[in-house]
Amino acid sequence: MSFISPITDAEQYYFPFEQFIEPKVYKYVDANDKDNTVYWRLSTEKRKNGTYFVTRGYDDNRVQIEFFEEKITSKGLIVTNFTDIYDTKSQKKGRIDQNQVYMWQNTKPYTFKIYVDSGKYILEKKRTPTDKTITKSFDGKAYNCIIMDDLYMTEDIEMEENSYDFNQETYYAKGIGIIGYKRFLPDGTIYDYKLSQIIDESIDFKVVK
Repeated sequence: MSFISPITDAEQYYFPFEQFIEPKVYKYVDANDKDNTVYWRLSTEKRKNGTYFVTRGYDDNRVQIEFFEEKITSKGLIVTNFTDIYDTKSQKKGRIDQNQVYMWQNTKPYTFKIYVDSGKYILEKKRTPTDKTITKSFDGKAYNCIIMDDLYMTEDIEMEENSYDFNQETYYAKGIGIIGYKRFLPDGTIYDYKLSQIIDESIDFKVVK
């Protein structure tokens, strides 16, 4: 029997900020396709107007494709900056409409919504806290994890046929943060990303932004 309350204990399961003053890289590998790999360079940055948690996403060639910045508040994390870097010659910065990423205590769904590149597409994530838990393993150790149910919605303003939604289960472990996530695409494809390695910052991960 689990005594975890994902709704009231959520703060304990987010990334441990103090461990990222020196950046670390999380490597995630798709259990259904070992060649499908993503990397997140994670860092905690203290500034005059507050403390921020920054995620820089990289593809399997270790090329930066995304910049996601969250401000740490007394109620949780809010997004303050998002930039799409798939084309490094034309970075697409987002305008934030709704900003809730991860709330410490919340029984209702919450959302972040970003208009990217002057409104050419909209990225929205609706997160629903749950009372579900699951056991996940990393580096030979089992972790009791909380589960967040996420709905991602991408709306292409110029080409509506390119718009799509998908569901995701995101798994958070105490002392780690996101230990894995499972993504369910509309065509039936399932990506089952598992944390496989935590790497101290490396020059192999060039910072574009």
